[in-house]
Parts: sequence; C-alpha cells; structure tokens
Amino acid sequence: MDLTFGNPWGFLTLIGIPIILLIHCLQRNYHEIPTSTLFLLPQTEPPDISGRRVTRLRNSLNLWLQLLIVLLLTWLLIQPMWLRSDSVLKAVIILDNSVSMAAFKDELEDRLNQRLSELKNTASKTEWILITSDINQGTLYSGYDLNKLHQSLKKWTPSQGHHDLLPAINLAQNMIRQKGHIIFVSDHKQSLPVNIEHLSVGYPIDNCGFTGLKVDRNEEAVKWNVLVKNYGQTPQKRNWWIETKNQKQKKNTIQLNPGESMTLSGFFPTGIDQFVLYVEPDRFTLDDRCPVMRPKSKQLGIKFNSDSPLASFYQKVLTVFQDINPNHALIDSDLTFTEFQSNETPEFIQNGVSFLIEHSTNTLPMTGTIIAENHPLMEDLNWQSLIINAEPLNMNTTKNDQILLWQGKRPLILLRSDDSIQRLIINFDLHHSNALKTPALVILLHRFIESSRDKKVAAESGNYELSQLARIACDPDGREIIYNSNTVDSEAAKETAFRPSKQTLLRAPAYPGFFTVKQGNKTLLNGASSFADVREANFKKAVSIYPSAEKVKTLTIQNSRHETLWPIWALLILGLLLGNYSLKQEQKIFSG
Repeated sequence: MDLTFGNPWGFLTLIGIPIILLIHCLQRNYHEIPTSTLFLLPQTEPPDISGRRVTRLRNSLNLWLQLLIVLLLTWLLIQPMWLRSDSVLKAVIILDNSVSMAAFKDELEDRLNQRLSELKNTASKTEWILITSDINQGTLYSGYDLNKLHQSLKKWTPSQGHHDLLPAINLAQNMIRQKGHIIFVSDHKQSLPVNIEHLSVGYPIDNCGFTGLKVDRNEEAVKWNVLVKNYGQTPQKRNWWIETKNQKQKKNTIQLNPGESMTLSGFFPTGIDQFVLYVEPDRFTLDDRCPVMRPKSKQLGIKFNSDSPLASFYQKVLTVFQDINPNHALIDSDLTFTEFQSNETPEFIQNGVSFLIEHSTNTLPMTGTIIAENHPLMEDLNWQSLIINAEPLNMNTTKNDQILLWQGKRPLILLRSDDSIQRLIINFDLHHSNALKTPALVILLHRFIESSRDKKVAAESGNYELSQLARIACDPDGREIIYNSNTVDSEAAKETAFRPSKQTLLRAPAYPGFFTVKQGNKTLLNGASSFADVREANFKKAVSIYPSAEKVKTLTIQNSRHETLWPIWALLILGLLLGNYSLKQEQKIFSG
C-alpha cells in the first residue's frame, strides 16, 4: 500500500529530536548553598561554576517520553495518507501538433516525462491516453504502461500549421468525463479551460528561412520567386544555394536585419523540372529547404465553329487561359462552345457552353429583378448591371437543370448536368445585351472552364504548402491510387495506396519534399511541398510553463485514505506530556 504525505513540511518537527538530545547532554550550574558545617568537609578544590557544560548523555524516562512526543507530533503534522488500492487516474495528454513544436522536441520529452512521473504517484493505477491537437491522427497511445507512452512520444512528429485546438480539447474532456486530468503540451501560451493543465516547453530562438514560393510562367521561360525572412531579434548572415538531382550550385550569401525579408528569384534551368533551394540550417529546420516543381496544368482542348458570330468573343476569352488549345477543327475536345436558336434545344452530348442566338428587333430592356442563386460558379458575382433587350427563351427545364440566374420568372443562365456531362447554358443573346462588357460573364466562363479542367483525368504538376489539400481527378471505377512521397532529406520513398473514393482526402506531405500520385500506370499529379506558415516560424512569443505542484497534491488527496486514528495519537501525546510533567515535578521534590 503506497504511503504519501499531505504536508511534507511536517517533517521539520523532527528538528526537536537533536534539540532534546542536546538539552539532556547539558549539565546544570552548581548552586552555592552556605552552611554552618563547612569545617566538617575536607578541603577540596572548588568546582567550576562558570556555566553549563556538555556531559555524557544519560538514559532517563524523561528523555524517551520527550522523543516519543516529538515522533507522534511529527506523524500527525505530516498528514499520512495511503493510496486506495482501487484508485485509478485517467490522464489525457494533448500534444500541440503545430510544426513549431519540432524545434523543442528534446525539451518536450524531458519536461513531460518529469510531469507524468509526478502524476503517476497520485493513484494506484494510471490510465494514459496520448493524442494530438489533430483529431484525425487518432490516439497515439492508450494504456497503463508509462514506458510505452514514452516510446510513442518519440515516434510522434508535429505536422500541422496554425489550426483550431478546440476539437481536440472537447474530445479530451469527453474522454475523462470530469473524473480525470488533462495536460495540454505546447510551446506558446494558450487560452485553455480552467480544468486543463498547461505545460509549455518553448523559448525565443532566432529563426531564418523560406516563407513563400511563387512560380510565374510565360511563353519564354518559367521564373521562380521565393521569400526569405529573418524572424529573430539579431541580424543574420546566411548562405543559400540550389541543388538539382545531379548538381549543387555555388553558394550565395544574404544578410537580413531582424524582421527583414528578401526575395530570391531565378529561372528554371533548361531540362530541369524540379530542384531544391537551401539556406544554412538553424534550430527550426522545416523552412531551411524549399522544393520547387515546374508547374504544368492539364491541357484542355476547346472546340468552336470559326464561322460563329461569337467566334471573336471566344478567342478573346480563351487567350487569358494557360494550357488551352482553342481549335475549331479539334476532334478530341474536352469542351465545345456552341450556339442555339429559340426554336432549338441546346445540345447535351458533350461538356461545354451553349449560347442563345435570338434574331430580335426589340430595343426595350427587360424588366424584373435579377437574382443569382447560391452556387460556387456565381459566388460574389455582380449581375445587377446586366441589361437584356431581347426576350430570353422560356425553355422547359428538366430535373438535371439548376437555374443560376433569373430575371423575373425568366431563367437567364442554367447549368445542365448528369454524372458525366455538364453544360452551361447562356439563355440570352449576348449581342442584344451588355453582357460582353460585364466582368461577371467572363469570370463565370473562367470558373466553368477551370472546373472542367479539374475534372479531367490527366497529368499535372504543381507546388503546394505542407499538408495542403491536393485535388486530383481520377477514374472512380479504376484501379487503386498510389501515393509516393519522399522528403528532401531522405532518398527513401514512402508509398501508400487508397481507393479512388478517398481521393478527396489527398494532401501534400507534411515535410518538404516531392510526391507523385498515380492510378495504375497513369500519372495524375507530380508535386512539391514546401513550408509557408509564417506564424509557426516566429518564435518570439514562445514560452516555458511548468504546472504547479498543487494539482498533484489535490489528485493525491482525492485518491487516498487518510489517517483515521489521529484522535488516539492526539490523546496519547497529551498523556505523554502529562507524564513528562509529573516526572519533572517528582524530580524537583526529590532534589529539593
């Protein structure tokens, strides 16, 4: 049965033992008593009466009574408690999954181990649950073995940017049901509920690294731009360089004052599709390297009739797109731009856009309120300046139609779709309106074309932030998707496979590196992931916080059985005091 003490300061009472022993070793002064019979005593040397002196300790009942009183008084003051054999503590540890925690991994393990060792002594049995602030990661450890929890802690690697902590806190509170203990481990001060203990292991460090990447393409070359920032409070002088698969370029030097940023730029070398930018490493290593991929969009073929009255409009709209092949003779096109008249039905055999051609002499504008439906294609678009002179076709809609824009009771823009075909229908004549001068129409067409590109199953390349969602299109009935990734610090690739239905959950790697997504033998995506979260790279507000011992004491008291014989011990002390006093009085009478 584990013995603990509610008031360890009570042990100071034991100081009374050496004091009592010292008192009993002291000899009293001799007192001179004049008598009339001194002449009967032999002549001797007068005793030394200068003061007390230490003599050999003499065994006496008073001594043992006084020592026993001190021991019993100490026992009462230290408040002895025995942990109940059936006491169980459920402790949930939440690890802040922010990537900034990687800079303090060693400190985290030492400080957390110290705190958990203290909590372990507050109950006969402790159930440990280790989770992170990313509830999608699941439970890292659950059990009663503290050593196995430490092993799981060593395997954990923080992988998120700035994120919401509330879901993990709510999950932990549901786990303990107000009968356990929660510890939140971070490197910054956090605003937490009062029933959650905060352990922080951070402190300000100087950090300098890459914080953002942009790649611009034109017909001649591909230019990369990357931002380097000094987050620290001291000037930094760093070397940076570029490494390709087979070559390491010459190092260059940059100097940054505290808080200063600098843009580095250059062009992709001929024949090189990917490389890595490096800056001299520091304590926080995630932003010390920046993988860069030559971007490449899916090639999209768009077919239209060159003799169409809207052909010039089509050409102007499509010139703003990259990786678009507008060709009126294109056979295997992804989209078609067609026209229909009021006595015709818009074709619905291929993805694309259909425009109404209305031969009307009406010059009076339509009346009625223009209302846009809530749809991603229409988000934040202003149609109130649209003026239409020709009456739109009052077409019969189907269950596959979604009206995007109304004027009065007339549908102006429709989206007709089924599982494989999606067609945007512009149900008013552009030449009998001011729509060609309205930005909303061009933006709508741009969104529709890009959404069609997103749905095309083809290879593309791009640059992503760490853990960013990477949207891909795949064959839903095809083979499983193979996700292959490797960090820039290791040539060992990590490969995972998942069903096509899970493709919406695909994310870029949590660490700087390159990745490839394939379905069967068909490549869907080549990507590079780099760090770009400035909030996680700034350590100016990092702090260290260690919880007080008060919570440990409270938990120990809750799980302990207190001394129940204290009235007996108190009465025994009182009896010993009276006995000691009586012996003292007898000794005085006898000596007198």
